[in-house]
Amino acid sequence: MASNTTYAMPVVFGSLFINVPCHPIDPTFSREAIAYSWSKTKPKVIFCDGSVYEIVKEVLKDLDLSSEVYILNNHIEGAKKVQDLFVDRGLKERFFQPREIENGDQTAVVLCSSGSTGLSKAVTLSHKSITRMFSIL
Repeated sequence: MASNTTYAMPVVFGSLFINVPCHPIDPTFSREAIAYSWSKTKPKVIFCDGSVYEIVKEVLKDLDLSSEVYILNNHIEGAKKVQDLFVDRGLKERFFQPREIENGDQTAVVLCSSGSTGLSKAVTLSHKSITRMFSIL
């Protein structure tokens, strides 16, 4: 739930590398749209702009979710910063291996549809479908 920042793509690629579905949400979405989306995906970790931090916390409380929240920019005092995740791990980092994908059918990304008939719908893309899209380019 962040604008285009220095840390947005590392977070997305990190989720792909460890085979954890990523559900990017536009930070201009209404509180209702955010709550609707998260009621379906129930995120465990959320990365957001500081400008929407309070809305994120309110929606999590309303949904009774205990997700970890990290700020990507416009840091809020007392909130976790994404920079804290990018620390030197020594030799562990050198030997990191992306998590193996079983057959490519696992969900890689959850996107929001246009929602032309109401609130946005969740559309899932598998690792296989993403690979096919990029192979065409």
